Amino acid sequence: CNDNPPEGQVKCAYPADINRNGAVDPLDDSFGNSAGSAEGNFPSGGRSAGVSRGTTAIEAHTYVSKRFKYLEPYTGFAALIEFQTKRSDFGATDLEGSLVNHPPLRGTVTAGVAVIPWEQVEKFQRVSFDFRFQGTYVSEGRDYSELFDALGSSDADSLRTPNFDSYRANTLGSPTGEVDPFIPSVVDPNSEKIYTTGITNVQQHGVYDIKGQFTWQAGRYVSFDLGAAAKIIQGHLLTVDQPCNLSFNGNPEEAGPCKYTTGESDNGNPIWRADGSPNANHRKVINDTGRRFLVDTSVGWSAWIQASVLF
Repeated sequence: CNDNPPEGQVKCAYPADINRNGAVDPLDDSFGNSAGSAEGNFPSGGRSAGVSRGTTAIEAHTYVSKRFKYLEPYTGFAALIEFQTKRSDFGATDLEGSLVNHPPLRGTVTAGVAVIPWEQVEKFQRVSFDFRFQGTYVSEGRDYSELFDALGSSDADSLRTPNFDSYRANTLGSPTGEVDPFIPSVVDPNSEKIYTTGITNVQQHGVYDIKGQFTWQAGRYVSFDLGAAAKIIQGHLLTVDQPCNLSFNGNPEEAGPCKYTTGESDNGNPIWRADGSPNANHRKVINDTGRRFLVDTSVGWSAWIQASVLF
């Protein structure tokens, strides 16, 4: 969304609304055989910005601790798996060429120790110091990033124009249906259109939390906390998509830009080999080497004073 959209644009446009005017317009002549067809299937007008990540999440975790007089060390593991919902901005989940079709996976390791120098169990009173470290591994995945709003609200043609999911054999201009030996593969205008939503393929990285807290348990239902924490987010690329998925190799006629010549020829025509499947989520303007966006390692600090009353 864009709080101050240019004249003629809606505040929150659908991804398929290429010119962001809130209307379903026909595609122009630059789309070849698709010219004149609707730019997308969406209601007229703008849309809601939403209130969630657009995912269903499953978390599994386990923690264990053991008290040794004044010390209570503990450790634990947690895993978070998210599944994008059908109408979310994560887009299509079945693109063969996409390197990653899902949100990142998160795995967390926790280790710490609680120090209890004074305690009166019968009065539910004690003083404790808690020192904790958490390390989270965030896998590569399609996710929201610092660039989400900037990319999603852009009206640049390089981002608003859809990519097509598939390529097909180039038989244009051939009355016999023969494939052009020099340009064997062209975009299939009947394939699914893939639009920019602002979500990008984000590189894997680590998140580290260091925390210290003093707690005075004044009674059974009353406690006071004083603490501080530091969070370190490892630097990582925000736009790391590749043009081809090397895990899939099909026919050269369906490979689009993901093909190469062997140097051999057949009756003067070059012989092609597929080198992966085209990635419809790849955008040259933000994903090519030298145009990618990187967020530096960041360090954040927090401190708190808290009083709790349970009843």
